[in-house]
Amino acid sequence: MRIYIQPGKYVAGPHVFRNRLVRAISKYSKSVVVSDLSEKFDIEIGFIKFSKKHKCPTLLRLDGCYYDKNRLKLNDGLKKSINKANGVICQSYFSKKMCEAIMNVNLKKADIVYNGIDFDDVSNIKSMSGVPEGSFVSCSVWRPNKRPISIIRGFLEGTTSEHLYMIGDNLKNGIKDSRVHYLGPLTWEQSISVMKSCKYMIHLCHIDSCPNAVIEGLSCGLNVLCTNLGGTSEIVKNDGIILNVDKWNYTPVKSMEFDNLDNKVVAEGINRLKKITTLPQREDLNIKYTVKKYLERAEKIMLCQNHK
Repeated sequence: MRIYIQPGKYVAGPHVFRNRLVRAISKYSKSVVVSDLSEKFDIEIGFIKFSKKHKCPTLLRLDGCYYDKNRLKLNDGLKKSINKANGVICQSYFSKKMCEAIMNVNLKKADIVYNGIDFDDVSNIKSMSGVPEGSFVSCSVWRPNKRPISIIRGFLEGTTSEHLYMIGDNLKNGIKDSRVHYLGPLTWEQSISVMKSCKYMIHLCHIDSCPNAVIEGLSCGLNVLCTNLGGTSEIVKNDGIILNVDKWNYTPVKSMEFDNLDNKVVAEGINRLKKITTLPQREDLNIKYTVKKYLERAEKIMLCQNHK
């Protein structure tokens, strides 16, 4: 099977996962990925949008949708992609429900496939030296809905001697404390190196369909503290602590300013997290499994098209 995937630049999560999937399809299957529309291909896997210049069947990988009132108009392009697609993959059951509610689209036949990561790549990266035993890590492109202040204040409230490593850009006016280390944006390899040196991850985003950082953390053997709203809790399952702090009725929100969790609630979650004695062993997050599910869906689409 020959698969066309657009080579254009995306941002944040879609960019990271698209590149991982392209590499993994070539590495773990007999399928071929092409990036030039002039080449022959059987199906297009689109990330958010499709090319407009071919008649082959299409499989769309949705990356959630815009759910704040100021940006709802940006969902128009997503709706067009959904209506054009012969099949859709959502990153989580939460993401599917959110897209159906916010965009009023029918995703009953959509598949749920969590993001994955190449475990071989992770195993080849060495732990970063100098990170104290039992450390915490948090990684994101920091925006208010990612709740960096709630993470830091809750951490300082709930720990004594442990350290917290904050990875990612856009983190301004960080709280100063000798136990909190602001590493800024790192390469993927550097981020994994830090994660492999830590023991726990904190990810308190208000709404996240399927965060790559949490996939990475679990693949590094980290137990995760997360919130109940979004797809993160689906991914974490029993490999962490889920804080029941958020509610949402699946209607557009006025603001993305949600960085105001109770420090004591976060601290209590951290203390519970430290009592977990089992380590994550998550073959379901291996990109080999992700590739298998994507290719199975693509083959079904092609089979249905050939029988029309």
